[in-house]
Amino acid sequence: VGSAKQWQGNDAFLGYYYYPSDIGKINNSLDDNSFASLKYDTDLGAQLKSSTHLYYGQYLYATDYAEGPSGYFFQQSASRWWGLDNQFVGTWFDRHKILFGGEFRDDYQQQYCDTYITTYYGISPDTSMRTSSLYAQDEYSITDKLTLVPGLRYDNNSKAGDTTSPRMAAIY
Repeated sequence: VGSAKQWQGNDAFLGYYYYPSDIGKINNSLDDNSFASLKYDTDLGAQLKSSTHLYYGQYLYATDYAEGPSGYFFQQSASRWWGLDNQFVGTWFDRHKILFGGEFRDDYQQQYCDTYITTYYGISPDTSMRTSSLYAQDEYSITDKLTLVPGLRYDNNSKAGDTTSPRMAAIY
């Protein structure tokens, strides 16, 4: 069984280093996912509703194992994010439900590291990014049994740039 110790190296993104106390034992691991979410819904009028959603999440993973004659191997990843989404639903027109809104998401820590404990060589790229989005769709009930849902989403991502994504669904 290993023991948690404070990491002294440059790739300290979990805030600790899980160092094995017995190299012969295989696969000590940590797998942790946590989140917090707040949501507020309100009526802005007889035909307009608003929903605001604030969220935070993190995922932490660490594992170590013996890897043949090359030594002891350690992997860790840390992902932390928060976001705010605000959407509106309007029912101004007969048989239409129009949804539109925007979202901001900050994936402020997205890291992964592979380390050979015997050599202390590690790879730790940081792929943090921010995304701002605008979206709209119309749920049009053609009949009581058939609904068409055209939509459009625009994303501006700090790593991938601008993306526009159309969508179309037919629900029977």
